[in-house]
Amino acid sequence: AIPVFYFFANAEFAWRRHADTADRYKTTATVLAFLMLALYVFRGAFQLVLFPDPAVDTMHYHYNAPIVVLLSLVLLRLHALGGTEWLAFHGGLGLILGSYFGLTWLPGMSPFTNPVAAAWAAVGLGHFWIVASAQQSPIRTGVQRLGGIDGAHWFALRRAWGYCILALVHGAVVWGLLEFESEPLAVAPMIAGAASIFLHQGIIRRSKLYFWLVFVEVFLALHAGFVVESFLDKDQVIWALLALWALKVFVYDRYARNLEGKEGKPLASILMLTAFGHVIYHHPSSTTGLVAMTAGAILVALNPRKTRRPESAEDGIGAAGLACVPVWLAYWSQTRVPEVGWIAVNDAWPLFCAAGAMLGIAFLGSQFQDRSAERYLLKERSNPRMLDHVLFLFASHGRQILNGALWISPAILGLGVILAARLGEPYEAIELATGVGLWIAIAAGWYLRIRETTSFLPAFLAQASAIGAVVMVRQQLMLTLGDWSYEYDVWASVLGSLALAGAKLLIDRGARNARVPSMITLCVMPVMAVAWILIHDLGPDISLIVVGLNSLIFAYLGRGGKDSPYNAVATLGFVAFVLLAFWTKLEIRTVQAFVIPTGAGILVLLQLFHEHIQKETRTAVRLVALMGMLGSSGYYAIADPSHPVVFHLTMVLLCLATMGLGGWLKIRLYLVLGFSGLIVDLCSLAYRELVSLDRGLRMTIIGSMVLLIGITLVTGAIYFKAHKEEIEAKFRKFRSVSTEWE
Repeated sequence: AIPVFYFFANAEFAWRRHADTADRYKTTATVLAFLMLALYVFRGAFQLVLFPDPAVDTMHYHYNAPIVVLLSLVLLRLHALGGTEWLAFHGGLGLILGSYFGLTWLPGMSPFTNPVAAAWAAVGLGHFWIVASAQQSPIRTGVQRLGGIDGAHWFALRRAWGYCILALVHGAVVWGLLEFESEPLAVAPMIAGAASIFLHQGIIRRSKLYFWLVFVEVFLALHAGFVVESFLDKDQVIWALLALWALKVFVYDRYARNLEGKEGKPLASILMLTAFGHVIYHHPSSTTGLVAMTAGAILVALNPRKTRRPESAEDGIGAAGLACVPVWLAYWSQTRVPEVGWIAVNDAWPLFCAAGAMLGIAFLGSQFQDRSAERYLLKERSNPRMLDHVLFLFASHGRQILNGALWISPAILGLGVILAARLGEPYEAIELATGVGLWIAIAAGWYLRIRETTSFLPAFLAQASAIGAVVMVRQQLMLTLGDWSYEYDVWASVLGSLALAGAKLLIDRGARNARVPSMITLCVMPVMAVAWILIHDLGPDISLIVVGLNSLIFAYLGRGGKDSPYNAVATLGFVAFVLLAFWTKLEIRTVQAFVIPTGAGILVLLQLFHEHIQKETRTAVRLVALMGMLGSSGYYAIADPSHPVVFHLTMVLLCLATMGLGGWLKIRLYLVLGFSGLIVDLCSLAYRELVSLDRGLRMTIIGSMVLLIGITLVTGAIYFKAHKEEIEAKFRKFRSVSTEWE
């Protein structure tokens, strides 16, 4: 180093005398100084090349540190003598490097023998040089005067030196971290120490990036316990995270207004997600998980926002998530911690609690919208928080949120009911009461929505919710009584139909979107009951009772008007009752036994609704129905002689009934077809009896019948001529009456 100082001294004296040799001395001193610094830094490499046999000794970094400090001062002075900009930078860098190895020359602090202590020395020295270069101090004043550095140039150099300090400190810390096996407890503090350098620089430079880097390194320091032994146990990290979060909410957001952006939204989001990850790690149903979730929700609610209204989808999602925290707490606080595995949902009670919390929050939100929203929105908020986003969400969408809860909560309750059914365990008293109460509350919620819309859907959903309560009670009875049978379900359906029929007067007073679904349900319940009977093979007796009772119910409902649709349903029910009785109880397998009741039902419906059907359509339907009835009956009585005479009696009675109805209802088609069928059946019956006699007797009867017919014709002709005017008058009177018939 002696030549460096020699040429520097000559350069200094020549500069003061303004001699021409000043530049040459300055250049020579500069080259030699840089050569000396290179030899200092890369001594090990030069030794391996020039003297490979001796072992490389690193202690020269320490006992040569004072010379490096002097060389750095020389470089700074050479800059003042007109040297290049690099002289000032490397001069300052040499001071930093020389001071570090000079400090670590102390016993037990060398990075080559004790990297951990050297890392702490680097952290402390880094803070010293940051303070010395940033504030007005004798060191800063002396260096500026020695190097001839003005204010603007000093700020540029200070930024460059700051980067070097960050790199050197973190290099020393990483070197110390390599000793984690021997000193594991020092890992987390060293990382935190490195973060303190970023924090110091960030405060001075007002850099948002530096604060993010501080957060990353503090995050790593907190979680060091997951890798090595640490002062902070990994199970306690969550409390440190919550403390950082609280520091961010109560300190950073209040006093860091000079940074870019006041809210620190990304930082809050990362803290929230990290804390949530620790909640999952501890298990959400643990005491730590529940307390941490509650504390996190409070911090989220206090997190500042620029405006009261959510400005983005992220804000809306955050507000919705905060509103759902009570649902999370209600569920996991009631869930038993599993002995094996991460999660084991083993009862329905937590699901009931979650559904209840959801409905309660949604109801409070809708009430807030109805009663307090206008007053809240008119009130000014100088420092809005995330809680204001939740309140704004309720104020603007409270009813929609309640509708969503009314949609989602039945699914949660249904899952709980299915789970209880799968496990085959009866409900506790509080579970049964809560579940039934929630189903009733959901039904009431949908019923209140009926007034706000013209849709039929709320009424159907209200009925479905009421059925959910019934299902829970039925399930409890099946698991506790033990003798519950499927027949009881059928009787319950009949009682439900009776209850709906009895409440018809009250239902009719409501809106149309409440009446129609109730009546549709009343019509569907018998069908479901019959399907239940068929699925579980409960027998024909109970089927007949169900069909008959429901037919009577609909007949009762249709008593107010003959064209009531209930009469149509009642008629169909009675027809089904007859058909079912013929098939199951009487075991009749002939076609007429099923065609005649069906045709009769069609004719009854036609008569009930004849005012709503065109005349041509009525005639066509009557013709088809009557032809089907008479044709099916006539086939067995006339076309197939193998059947007994009783089938003729059926045909005769059917024809007489048809004629009687024609005269009573004043319908000519009934008279014509009934009379025609009667004549045909009587002729067929007479022919059948004649064929069964012997030939002589048969000829005698035929002759007698011909004689009687002849006598009747002659007598009738004589009588007609004698009473022609009276007969024609009666005929004209009958025609005048029958022309008014349909």
